[in-house]
Amino acid sequence: MTCSEDGTTLTLIRKDSLSGVVEDKYIITGALGGGGWGTVYKAEHILLKRPVAIKTLHQHMVASGTALKRFKQEALAGSKLDHPHILDVQDFGITPDGTPYIVMDFLEGKSLADTLQAGGYLEQQRAMKIFAQVSSALAHAHRHGVVHRDLKPGNIMLIEHDGVPDYVKIVDFGIAKILKDDENDTASQLTETGQLFGSPLYMSPEQCTGRDLDGRSDIYSLGCVMYRTLTGQPPFLVRDLPDCIYKHVNETPPDFVSLALGREISQVVEQIVFKTLEKDPLNRYQTMTEVEETIRGWLAAEGPSASGASVPAATGGQGQEYWASPTTTGNTTQPIPASTVATVKLAAGAAAEEATSAPGSTASSAGQSSTQLAATGTAEEASLPPTWLIGVLVASALVVLVPLCFMLSKSSELLGKSPKQQTHTATATTTANAQGGTAEPGSEDPSIGQGIELFHRGKYDEALRLFANAAPTSSNPKGNVEALLWEGKALNSLYRYSEAKQILLDYMKKSDDIGVNAARALNALARSCASMGQTDEAQGYLHRAEGVTSTLKGPDRLVHAATLLGLGEVALGQKKYTKAKGLLQESLSINQQYSGSELEKANILSDLGEVHQFLKEFNDARKCYTTALQIRQKWLGLSSPGMANSLMCLGSLDFQQNKLAESEKHFQQALSIDRQNLGESNLEVAMIEHCLGVLYQRQKNYQEALEYFYKALMTRTTLLGDNDQTVRITRNEYTSLLARAHRR
Repeated sequence: MTCSEDGTTLTLIRKDSLSGVVEDKYIITGALGGGGWGTVYKAEHILLKRPVAIKTLHQHMVASGTALKRFKQEALAGSKLDHPHILDVQDFGITPDGTPYIVMDFLEGKSLADTLQAGGYLEQQRAMKIFAQVSSALAHAHRHGVVHRDLKPGNIMLIEHDGVPDYVKIVDFGIAKILKDDENDTASQLTETGQLFGSPLYMSPEQCTGRDLDGRSDIYSLGCVMYRTLTGQPPFLVRDLPDCIYKHVNETPPDFVSLALGREISQVVEQIVFKTLEKDPLNRYQTMTEVEETIRGWLAAEGPSASGASVPAATGGQGQEYWASPTTTGNTTQPIPASTVATVKLAAGAAAEEATSAPGSTASSAGQSSTQLAATGTAEEASLPPTWLIGVLVASALVVLVPLCFMLSKSSELLGKSPKQQTHTATATTTANAQGGTAEPGSEDPSIGQGIELFHRGKYDEALRLFANAAPTSSNPKGNVEALLWEGKALNSLYRYSEAKQILLDYMKKSDDIGVNAARALNALARSCASMGQTDEAQGYLHRAEGVTSTLKGPDRLVHAATLLGLGEVALGQKKYTKAKGLLQESLSINQQYSGSELEKANILSDLGEVHQFLKEFNDARKCYTTALQIRQKWLGLSSPGMANSLMCLGSLDFQQNKLAESEKHFQQALSIDRQNLGESNLEVAMIEHCLGVLYQRQKNYQEALEYFYKALMTRTTLLGDNDQTVRITRNEYTSLLARAHRR
C-alpha cells in the first residue's frame, strides 16, 4: 500500500476496459490504442449505426485533479467548436463504475507526424494546402475563445473526405485554454513527463515562459509545424528541454537557404513561415484568419492546380465563421444581409499592414494590426461579436496577392454592439392582396394605406409620420392598432431598431391576430432583435413565425418567404452556409412564383450574394449583388440607403478580388449616399469610413487612411462610448497607422 522507497501511499491501478454497451447508446467493438492517460475504443452508435471513437481516462488518473481537469477541458473545448476541420466531440459522461469518457468522430487516416516520419518532409504546395485548412480550423476556435496550446504534427490528422486526400482534422484540445472562462487554469502548468515534454519543439516563447496566451501563441506553433513540414527538421535542434525553451525565446531559426535543402521553397512561403515565428506576438500575424487568407492567396497565385478542390475551404459548421461570437480579430466572418456585407467586411478593423523588411512581413488584414492587439490585450478582444454584420474583409498584401478575411463574427465582426446596417426595405407581402392573399394589415384605412404605398416605394420617413399619426397613443387611444405594425417596420428600415422593437411588442400585445399578420409582426420583431445582436430572441420569433407561415397557401406564402429569409440570415450568421443557401433559394423561389416584392427579391439576392462570397463563388456573388443593385435603383432611386447597401456589397467583393479602384469607387458612392440620408454622426457612415481607411491603407495612401479612421473613431466614440469594442478596434487602427507615420 506504500512505496518501498519513500513511503508514499500508492494508488490502486486496475486495468480498465470498456466492453459491451455504454450508456445504452454505444456498443464497443474494440480498442484502438492507449497510453498512460487512458484508452481509445472504437464503438458504434446503436441507433444511428455510425462508428464513433470513445476516449476514456484511466481510473487511477481520475484521482488526479490535473488529469481530470485536462480531460474535461478537452470535452468542453470540443463542445464549443463546430468546424469541418476540427474533430467533433459528440458526448461526454461518466460510466457507472466512475470512468470518464468522451465520444468523438471516428477517423480513418494518419497524422501529419506519421506522414512526415514516412517521408521526412512535404512538397510545398501539398503542405500549404494542409495548413490553409489548419489555420481555418484554428481561426474558428479562436473566434470562439479557444486556444489549442498543443498544436503539433501529431494533432493534425489527415483523412480522405469525399475523395479528397489530406483533409484535415485537428484533434486533442486537452490542454486548450478557454479564454475568459478559466482564468485560474492549471492545464497550462502540466509539467509531468509526456505533457509538457510532448510539445516543446512547437511551443511559443510566451508559452515557454509562462506568460498569458492568446491565439497568437497557436500562430507561432503553426509556424513551427510549417517549418518542420517544409524543411524536414524542427526550427531548432536542441539537446534538452531547457535548451529548447532558451532557443524559442532567444534565437531565430535558420533560413531555408542556409539549410541547403537541395530543393526550392518559394520565398513567399518562407516569408509566411517566418512571420508566424516572430518572437514578439505583436510582430506575428494577428489572427489565424490572416494566416489562412495569406496562404490561400499564395495558393491562388500558383494557379488553379494549386488552389483547387484539394484545398477545401471550410464552409460548414457554425464556426465558419456570423452571427459570430466574440472571437479573435479576424474573422472569416459573419452575416448581415448584404447590407453590411461590405461595411463590416472592411469595417471590423481590418487593417492592411504595410510590408516591412522583416522576413515574411505582410499586411495585417484580419481585423487588427499589431498595435491593435497591443492595446486590446487579447486576440478575441479585437474580434467581433454576434450581429448581423458580415465579417470584415481584410487584405493582407503579399507581393501581388490579396488574401482576405471575412470577420463575420462581424465585430463580431463589428463588435457586437454595432447595429446591423441593412436595408431590408420592403416586405415579402407587397403584392399579396392584389393576388388574392390576406390583405396587408390596415390597408383599408386611407391614411395607413397611403403610408403603405410610401413604404413600398422606400419613402420611410414620410410613411412613418402617417403610421405614427394613425397608431394608438396616450393622446389617441383609439388609433388603429395595425398602424403599430407598420410603424415598427418603418423604424426597422430607418435603422431605429430599439424603437421598432418596442412598437412591435406593443402591437403584439394589443392585437388579437394569431395568423398571417401575427407572422408579419414576428418577422419584423426578429429583424429588430437580430439587428441589435439579440440572436437567440430573433431566432425564437422566427421559429414562432414559421409555425404559422409553413402551412400558408397561395400568395400568403410570400409571408413564409420573409420567414425563410430571416432563418437564412440566421444560418448565414452561424456559418451554416449550405443551410443558408437552401433557405434563401427557397425564399427566392416563392418570391418569384407569386410575383412578390421586387425590393424583397433584392434583399434575398443580397443575402445569397453573401453566401456565394463566403464560399468564394465570386461570379455568382457578383450576379446577385448586381441584380439587387439594379432592382433598388429602379424602385428606390440612386440616392437611397438601399443603393448604398448594394454598393457596399460590391465594394467588399471588389476589395476581396483586389480590384481596389472599383472598390474605392463603390465605397465612396455608398458613403455619399449614407451621409446624405443619415448624416455624419451615424454608425453606418462610420463603418464605411472605416472601410475606406482600410482600403487607403492598403493603397499606402496613409494621409487619407488616417483621416477616415479618425472620422470613424470620433463618430463611434460619441455614439458608443470609449469602452465599446468597435471603438477600441478603430482607435487601434488609427494609432497604429499614426505611429508608423511618425516613424517615417
